[in-house]
Amino acid sequence: MKYNWPTKKLGELLDYEQPGKYIVSSKNYSDDYKTPVLTAGKNFILGKTSEKDNIFPKDKLPVIIFDDFTTATQLVDFPFKVKSSAMKILHVKRDVADIKFMFYLMQTVKLDHVTHKRYWISEYSNIEISLPPLSEQTKIVAKIERAFAKIDEVARLRAKSDEDAAGLFRAALDEVFEGAKEKGWEEKEIKDICEHPQYGYTASAKSDDVGPKLLRITDIQNGSVDWNTVPYCLCENIDRYRLKDGDIVFARTGATVGKSYLVNNPPKKAIYASYLIRLRVKEHMSSSFLSYFFRSNQYWKQIIDGQVGMAQPNVNGSKLAKIKVPIPPLIEQKKIALELDALLEKVQKLQKLQEEVGKDLKELKKAVLREVFEGK
Repeated sequence: MKYNWPTKKLGELLDYEQPGKYIVSSKNYSDDYKTPVLTAGKNFILGKTSEKDNIFPKDKLPVIIFDDFTTATQLVDFPFKVKSSAMKILHVKRDVADIKFMFYLMQTVKLDHVTHKRYWISEYSNIEISLPPLSEQTKIVAKIERAFAKIDEVARLRAKSDEDAAGLFRAALDEVFEGAKEKGWEEKEIKDICEHPQYGYTASAKSDDVGPKLLRITDIQNGSVDWNTVPYCLCENIDRYRLKDGDIVFARTGATVGKSYLVNNPPKKAIYASYLIRLRVKEHMSSSFLSYFFRSNQYWKQIIDGQVGMAQPNVNGSKLAKIKVPIPPLIEQKKIALELDALLEKVQKLQKLQEEVGKDLKELKKAVLREVFEGK
């Protein structure tokens, strides 16, 4: 739809302010603090600071923060500090423009920003747009936000469905492993059902395809490994650290401490790095069943108690070896593992579908803006 509205440059409608005096001094962020630290990029809120000086004042809000290098924008209606000077703080000229109208319109602006330079003064502020009267801008904002509210409600229901699916699987795990004594299951320590926990190899990754693959904590994403992206390394004792199908490896330190991964069809030459611990089950034990135990609340209750170290919690092999596991007969282990495999596959399919729906909803918001501002 084309409108007979006058054209204005963005720089005629938005005044910019340099963010220098609002830059945070300390990167010591915490949710316990009050003031958000912002970037105009995807992360938006980097954390919260305890600093009380030079906070962007409430009486100047709302504003648009503009990443001077990527042209990304965020609409802000709360006091804040910023991470760096690589942005402009944009103030709308309220006698001619509505801040939300300008923000939504800027989401449709197309500008090639591949060159590493500051864009607001040199190019972005000179972009011409069609500007309706303020009353019409208000109506357009209301129309956009009605559409966005419906999309957000669908997104909320999608997120709830995702949570329900994950909760269904957690409930199934609890049902399996709770009340083990009443089921007549034995309880054994890890050291009785697995070989001695083995620490990984201390090595540096390299880019050429010589030597074994070196599995690291960072290669394990969402319970899976893309072996094509796992780097190679040099290792003189491959057999000692070689990974086999059915091995279980644990993160023994860092943010993912205690999390495990069941190794499936690894390359012939694959070893694991020093921040991982490997377990290999003995006979009469299903590694798949055991891997599900390592996802259960019963495991996590024990592993949290077994963490050592305060600044950097970690789980060592000795503590891991003493973890107690409820164990049914092997045939029942395999049956339970197959049932959990089937349930997990359904949950993962649903989560993948929900992820695609989430992407579609983001695209739908962009389509709404294109329809409003471009008539497409």
